[in-house]
Amino acid sequence: MRYFAHTPAHERVKTFFSSVLEHDRLAHAYLFYGAAGSGATAFAFELARVLNCTADNERPCGECPSCLKIGKLSHPDVKYIFPATGKIYDSPKNLLELQKQKAAHPYRALPVSGYLNIPISAIRALKDEAKYAPYEAEYRVFIVEGIEYMSREAANSFLKLLEEPPDKMVIILVSGDINNVLDTIRSRCQPVYFPSLPEEAIHAIVSREFPEAELSANLIRAKSYNIEHILQTLESSAPSFEQEAADFLRASVRGDWIKLNEIIDLLVQKKDKQITDRFFETLNQWLADAFHARHLGEESDYYLQSQKEAGKKFADHYDHLDYNALFTLIEGHQAMMKQNARPEMTLSHLAMQIKEHLARAREN
Repeated sequence: MRYFAHTPAHERVKTFFSSVLEHDRLAHAYLFYGAAGSGATAFAFELARVLNCTADNERPCGECPSCLKIGKLSHPDVKYIFPATGKIYDSPKNLLELQKQKAAHPYRALPVSGYLNIPISAIRALKDEAKYAPYEAEYRVFIVEGIEYMSREAANSFLKLLEEPPDKMVIILVSGDINNVLDTIRSRCQPVYFPSLPEEAIHAIVSREFPEAELSANLIRAKSYNIEHILQTLESSAPSFEQEAADFLRASVRGDWIKLNEIIDLLVQKKDKQITDRFFETLNQWLADAFHARHLGEESDYYLQSQKEAGKKFADHYDHLDYNALFTLIEGHQAMMKQNARPEMTLSHLAMQIKEHLARAREN
């Protein structure tokens, strides 16, 4: 069995876990720590895939139902929590949407700011989940990013889970500052150090996230090899379809096929799948901003600053909109494009589906 064959960098960590798996010596809790932006959380998701992948020769395969579910954070045996504001934790839909973003793009930073912590409520929810055996996989995997952001009450509650871990459960803690992790928690976890990513690995990750981006050695050094900061910089300079996304939504609602065909022609004329893929991502970001505006108000961090006011108006107009269903709809059409569906037909069908979806939201 081969492990982590397509996971970039961290050869020492990959070798360590490959040996652990081959000799069946998996610990119940690990503490991932090291350089900022080293991809430790991304590796935590990779380990979750490896532990629950169903392939026979290579894990993770990235193709089995378990691997695909983990990438969407829809696997019942994999949980992820992170530091956020109280307002985010008070909105289950918003929290889940951010969690799914991280699972889909684990090397990217989440758009959260303000007073961040991991509340006692999140730990209690994890402890409730821990009472149950795996639903459909071999292991339950709990990933906790930013363990140092736990309140003392939350940390003490979490400590009880570490002291009495259930069978077939692996807890992965990720810390950007191990010196601020309580000694009582550190002593109950096996530490795993993550150094800064090498340039070769950074290029490999960037090529997945932004295939057309030009990445210079100067940028890598300027960002101190922090992959999250590098991706943020590249995202801000990547080709943007912010206005096209807004126009596509408006034209879909109105059934304006002249405008829709203009946008579709613009997207498909170069026959470049990366362009249409970027459009789908921007469409999702546009709707995510509207969702955040609805549930977080002025505390929201916007992906697309130029569409901030338009997003607010959209959110006010469709105050009963099921955003998760709309995200699923867009992601489904994006997947169709990746399977070589005709772009003109796929985008036209998406426009019709969006119109129906938004019409139902106005009726409620």
